[in-house]
Amino acid sequence: MGYRTRYELLAFEASDISQETKDAIARWVRGSDEASIALSEDGSMNESALWYDWETELRTLSAGLPHVWFVLSGWGEDAGDLWKAYAKAGKLEKVQAELKFKVPGFFKLKH
Repeated sequence: MGYRTRYELLAFEASDISQETKDAIARWVRGSDEASIALSEDGSMNESALWYDWETELRTLSAGLPHVWFVLSGWGEDAGDLWKAYAKAGKLEKVQAELKFKVPGFFKLKH
């Protein structure tokens, strides 16, 4: 069965995303069985997927487009499993979301 995650890929260049970059992303998505399930060719969210090689594949994409910043967001099946992976020029860093609750205002009132 496996663990399913929903994904969304954003790309950033110094100016608007070029057609060349859009085409490269579309080819990258089409070239991966799991990426093509998880993402549309423009990087938007498609279906949840068992995409275990996303880190390797995202590093490869970013190495091929070293002038582009990539942000891959993930929403796992388990509550609280939210993360973002930032990639540029073949380097990648994944950060987990930190969920915290704000203290209600009335707890701060003096008696």
